[in-house]
Amino acid sequence: MRDLNFFNSFIEDKKNKNRIVSVLLIVIIVIFGAAISSIVYLEILISSEKASIERNNKLLSSKSLSNIEENLTAGEEEARALNEFLLQVNCAKEYIDNSSNITTKEILGIFNSLPENVSVKSFICNREVVSLQCETVDRKGVASTIKNLKELGLEDVYVPSIVSVKKDGTTDYSFMISGKIREGENNEYD
Repeated sequence: MRDLNFFNSFIEDKKNKNRIVSVLLIVIIVIFGAAISSIVYLEILISSEKASIERNNKLLSSKSLSNIEENLTAGEEEARALNEFLLQVNCAKEYIDNSSNITTKEILGIFNSLPENVSVKSFICNREVVSLQCETVDRKGVASTIKNLKELGLEDVYVPSIVSVKKDGTTDYSFMISGKIREGENNEYD
């Protein structure tokens, strides 16, 4: 004989429902655990990044870094100034190398030919023309300078400008004088 259990289907349905509920609970626990683990992991990453940022900010604001930055800036300025100076020296060297029309002896002759009451403020000399910016206390100094430079051998000596300047109740004269170096001579003025 067989024993018939009329409650068997009811018991089976209940077992299936318990399995489904158990599986759902496990899935929910796993998802909840993963979410909590992710949040904790991200919080740890955020706090380590914040600590790294704080360390870097302290390093950037330290005095040693600011000293290095100041030294670097000063070094860049010095390098720029030295490059400019080197460029000027090279230009002067090239000018001297290309300038063969006037010698030191000639320059000394020009300065020695100036009257005592004439002072030179600037002297410019290129391959063909000598220009001087001078000051004197009277107009005779201008005339004497023109005469002396002509006697020295400069050609086309002229004064493009004369300006009277009042200083301490006296009148001084500032003038520019230019002359052309003679071509075809060795320019050794005596």
